Amino acid sequence: MSHTDPASDSPVRSVSRALGLLALFDEAPIWTLRELVESTELPKTTVLRLIQTLEQFGYLYARPDRRYCLGPTLIRLSRSVEQVWRLPVAADATMEQLREQTKETINLYVLEGRSRVCVAQKQGSQQIRYVIPIGLPLPLWGGASAKILLADRDPKFVDKVLREGGKNERYRQWFAEELERVRETGVAVSHGEREPSAASVAAPIRAGDRTIAAPAIPRPITTSTAHSVQKPSPRPTTARAPQPNAAPPPPAGPHRLPGQAARPEPLPAHARESHHAGHHRLTCCAA
Repeated sequence: MSHTDPASDSPVRSVSRALGLLALFDEAPIWTLRELVESTELPKTTVLRLIQTLEQFGYLYARPDRRYCLGPTLIRLSRSVEQVWRLPVAADATMEQLREQTKETINLYVLEGRSRVCVAQKQGSQQIRYVIPIGLPLPLWGGASAKILLADRDPKFVDKVLREGGKNERYRQWFAEELERVRETGVAVSHGEREPSAASVAAPIRAGDRTIAAPAIPRPITTSTAHSVQKPSPRPTTARAPQPNAAPPPPAGPHRLPGQAARPEPLPAHARESHHAGHHRLTCCAA
């Protein structure tokens, strides 16, 4: 996949190219010159100039074996990143409490452009669990945390996210209904939307009237099948999203897709209570 030149008509083209080259090191820690040329799809002379500049400022390091890795400047910058993104005490305590109550992994997501990124994580104690790498950009067109982060956004922004994700009109209408339920209940649920094998529940962390982050509890569907994820609300929830290119559905109930059960099995009492209690705390801790 090419990381080159996302702003080819911009006066900062060289900066875009240099950042694209650095982004490759998220895929593998060490690269040869030839590999960098092939991956960036830039001329060898251009890649050499970028490497020399980045090396001069300490962003890249030339190893004795003529391969390249990230340089010491990024070690210093990483300390600043850690300080800026360190969780507030209240949010950290809430995530810890949710982990203890549910025994599941707790992820904290924020909005980054037209993606969501996990910026903090509390690993659960379950033998089988669904793990998201910290810092990995994920799409916004599906997932419980995505719905939380998009619920208060401009509908035009949401529509653009869904269209860029290749979602058809049926899916976009379904997603709009999901966001409306999030606004009503303050909780979001997903079941096999982005990954067929994963389900999750999420709630907002708010600063005033603005959602700034979304803690989510993911579960492999293998451990969720017997007790499907359920919103702490009397209203039934949609178990699965419609497929992007599926045919229009026949008449169905107001909150489920054709062929789905009218109401999934609820969570065990301790998990259901912890989700509800967690939502109450999370919406207050950053106010």
